[in-house]
Amino acid sequence: MFFVTKLKVMKRKLLLFGLLAVLINMSYSQKILFQEHLKDYSIPGTKGQGLKSYKHGYFGIGFILPLPDTTIAIMMPASYNYTLGLRLKRKITHTFSVGMDYNLNVSRFRFKQTADKVVPDTIMHKKQTNIFYAASAGVYGRITYGRHGNYIGKYVDIGIKGDWYFAGRLSTTDKKDGQKSVNYTWGMKQFQPLNGHAFLRMGLYRYAIDFSYRLLSMYKPAYYVKELPPFSVGVEVGFFK
Repeated sequence: MFFVTKLKVMKRKLLLFGLLAVLINMSYSQKILFQEHLKDYSIPGTKGQGLKSYKHGYFGIGFILPLPDTTIAIMMPASYNYTLGLRLKRKITHTFSVGMDYNLNVSRFRFKQTADKVVPDTIMHKKQTNIFYAASAGVYGRITYGRHGNYIGKYVDIGIKGDWYFAGRLSTTDKKDGQKSVNYTWGMKQFQPLNGHAFLRMGLYRYAIDFSYRLLSMYKPAYYVKELPPFSVGVEVGFFK
């Protein structure tokens, strides 16, 4: 009799445990997993390459174009500039947007060593280079054409930017008696710290061709003899998600 009673109690416990397990399993099986990841695509987004607002990083490199007789003689392609920046775009209509650029850039001018050289000095060197470091901020208008969806497609940008040249370096390389010597001179004494550029940019998705023109003289009037070339043309790559 004792064993029969004990067996009944065990059966009840097993039945209760089994019922509890079924209830727990049912509670997990009723959880809607897809609900956590479901997005309502009926609501239009506002942030994206082709939507209301977008921002992305970019890198560009351009080559400074020499102008015969009117500017200081420079060497190509040893004279160039490169830029790392952040671009913001705000869509106004389907085809027109406005935006802002923020960037850091470095400009490098390699001077030709000729007998008529007077800037930055009249001394003949094996190599002579001026490098400028600047922070810039600008605005632009963009016309987008063609079908592009939520992507940056074909576009043309026209804009203007202000530059703050916060550092400059003149380097000279000479060789005498088989010994090579390199000298660096830092300073912006003879250069304008504030300047500006107008630019035209033609792009296709993440790639663009950039034309730039410096608006002001690089040299202060007291040091002006000939000016550094103001034109450059380059390529740019955008960092898109």
